[in-house]
Amino acid sequence: MNRLSRTIEQKVSARVPVEEMERLFSLGYHLIPCGGEDGKKPLRSGWNAPKSRRMPLETVFKIMRKHDSCTYGVRLDGLAVVDCDTWDDGTREYVSKRFPEPNARVWTSRGAHLYFGAGQAMPTNLRTAEMSIDFKAGHNHFVIGPGSVRPDGRTYDPDGHPLPPIRELTRFRVINAVGDTPTSALPNVANVVPTQAFTRQLIKIGDRNAALLKHAVSLGHASVSLIELVKDVTLWASIHCDNPQTVTVAEIKKACSSVWRMRQSGKLYASRQSEFRMPRAAFDLINAGAGSGAGNCLLLYSYLVQSHGHTAAKPFAVVSEAIARSKRVALSKSTIDRCKQTLRDLGLIRLLRKGKHMEPDLYMLTPVSQIGNPIPTAQ
Repeated sequence: MNRLSRTIEQKVSARVPVEEMERLFSLGYHLIPCGGEDGKKPLRSGWNAPKSRRMPLETVFKIMRKHDSCTYGVRLDGLAVVDCDTWDDGTREYVSKRFPEPNARVWTSRGAHLYFGAGQAMPTNLRTAEMSIDFKAGHNHFVIGPGSVRPDGRTYDPDGHPLPPIRELTRFRVINAVGDTPTSALPNVANVVPTQAFTRQLIKIGDRNAALLKHAVSLGHASVSLIELVKDVTLWASIHCDNPQTVTVAEIKKACSSVWRMRQSGKLYASRQSEFRMPRAAFDLINAGAGSGAGNCLLLYSYLVQSHGHTAAKPFAVVSEAIARSKRVALSKSTIDRCKQTLRDLGLIRLLRKGKHMEPDLYMLTPVSQIGNPIPTAQ
């Protein structure tokens, strides 16, 4: 035990996992003080600021001591945690079929925290009558750290081995994300028992189809088969839809089949792991007509397509200063201005409306079928 540990142990409760917290901090984990009635409330505002520096360990202990707390949180920078509030046969089977075996696990009073290195996009949380799983990743999320003791005596215990360095954690991914063979043998899902205890606001009938499709998309990469996707969406609908007994098999099959076709063809959205298309005609126009600035124009056009190509009929602003400041493309404001004008001259984007007062101009991507045939733009 080093000098810092000895000094800290003299100032905090004996139940605080001083050595484990010090070890995790030295490995680069982002620790935050927690407390409150259940021991799970962050004790410092702004704990989830996106680019905040790690709080000094001495400060974490100072805040914990002030609130007589023996719990701390691990902010999930570079981490992903599958937080299982149930750990029965059904939960274990669900997790083992969909995700790789973790090399770090912490037992909780109700289930387990499965630690992974950040990887693929996380699925949406799962709530059924038998199963409760949260999927957490990034600076906006945290879990109570190993060794913590809550006010009611509940503990968080590592499964035999302490958490390793973040770079050594198993990378989170969805098993069988691509290449599964779809099947037409769908189960009879008409008799699912509604269970709405987890939902505050139920989805009305008029909003149901869009909600079913959205949830099916969120589970599309995590589902092992089309049958499993239908089962998961059916359970979700029984919980979240108003009058779930009126949800038909046809509605669920339509949403799930559509998502499964997109997955099989590689078109299912997967956050930053997803793909987007760019017309070859646009590449040819930029290459032939943009001169020495072709590379920069191609970069800006690619950015516009990946940001707005999926909602082609929706106008958008191109605010050069904001784009340059966001660092989303490696171009300066003046370069973006020049490229924007070039794309207009080539007919790849069109000005729909001039901005008035403090409003920006609004643009639209030219439809693929019309590229090469410049369209008159607004003056």
